[in-house]
Amino acid sequence: MKKIRWILIPLLALLLFIPSYVKTIQQGRLLSGVTIVLDSGHGGKDLGASEQGVDEAPLNLAIVKKLETKLKTLGCTVILTRKDENDLASATAANRKKEDMNKRIAIINDEKNDLFISIHMNKYQSESVKGFHVFYKDGTSKLLASYIQENANVALEQDKRITKGNFFILNESRIQGVLIECGFLSNPSDRKNLINESYQNKIVECIADSIIDYFDSKGMN
Repeated sequence: MKKIRWILIPLLALLLFIPSYVKTIQQGRLLSGVTIVLDSGHGGKDLGASEQGVDEAPLNLAIVKKLETKLKTLGCTVILTRKDENDLASATAANRKKEDMNKRIAIINDEKNDLFISIHMNKYQSESVKGFHVFYKDGTSKLLASYIQENANVALEQDKRITKGNFFILNESRIQGVLIECGFLSNPSDRKNLINESYQNKIVECIADSIIDYFDSKGMN
């Protein structure tokens, strides 16, 4: 009887492990063959929006790094425009911002890439303005923007609509993509949330789920 018990215990453990293992393998294939560029806005001396000692640039990078990790678990190839706190301009750049943005566009427009996500934080003169907001250029990027905005509206308990944006990175890109303003640093509630790791993880999950929805709708999964 004791011998049978010692056989059954590892067998039961294996049976409990298999569903979790299969699910992990399936998730790892969801975005297999997809290449996504993640653009972390600003960097270097350009800290982006700042409010009450909270700077945009490091928050952008923190969310991009989390999103990179998440997308890789889904089988995706991820390319970062900015990998650390620095911008992309050279030390001798005559115009740092122009060189930085042109280098980002060069990375994004590589023909092997499928789409890009540019992460930013917002600021406004009225601190009452708040929320996660997605901007797109045209084409199927509108579809991607819609998925991200809808998922974020549910997860973050808000009601925002996507907007056609006139941004350099959207205008100059040759592939589909969106620019996301994750919240307003000028709004106390948003600012408190955006520096919170669990809230950042919510944003990451929304974006990752929306990318899956996007490729599902195109019949690529």
